[in-house]
Parts: sequence; structure tokens; C-alpha cells
Amino acid sequence: MSMMVDHPEFIYLFCNLALRTGLILSPDKVKIGELVKCQVEGDTENETNGLYLLHLDCPDGLPKGFVQNLKTGIKDPYAYKGEGQNVPTKQAESYAKFKAQGNRPTWLNKSKRGG
Repeated sequence: MSMMVDHPEFIYLFCNLALRTGLILSPDKVKIGELVKCQVEGDTENETNGLYLLHLDCPDGLPKGFVQNLKTGIKDPYAYKGEGQNVPTKQAESYAKFKAQGNRPTWLNKSKRGG
């Protein structure tokens, strides 16, 4: 069953998932339909240890994509499932809980900037 989706809403949800997995994305700069390298938390200015792909024109009419944090190894697929059905995957939830408890991934403790 095909369904029309408000693109800005999905882009916001997609960026929210990306943030929960450590990627740094701005909703107004998300590229559609191409594999994009981006920064993750802890990257230096020239590092891009994140990947994402977002398609808005899938055959079923529902946007789909994925985010991947190359530092943590988290790769999170995501698909718009309709209003009220968009929940983060278990990996994103785990990462969010980890951060909420004040923990820092070990790679953040080894800053290349000397701090």
C-alpha cells in the first residue's frame, strides 16, 4: 500500500536517529539519494567517520535509509512506518542510554586535539 509522507517530517526523524547513533547531521543539509560521509561525535574537523543514505522515493512510497557510525560499529536501518510508529532501533536506544548515564565511548577519551 503506497502512502504519501511529509518529507520534512521524515528528514527530521532521520536526523534524530542519526543523532542517537552519534552522527552529526543538520536537517537542512541532508542529501537525498546518495551515500554521504559525515562527521560523528568526537571527529576532528577533517574526519568523517559516519555514513548515511536516505531515499524518499521508494516503490512502496515510504522513505527508507540507514545511518552508520564507523567508530562504534553501529549500523542502523530505518524506515518510516506511519504516524506514531517511528521508534529507534535497539542499537540507537542502547547508545542513547549509554550517553544518558554520562558515559563516553573510549574513542572520545583519546582526543587528537590534546584534550
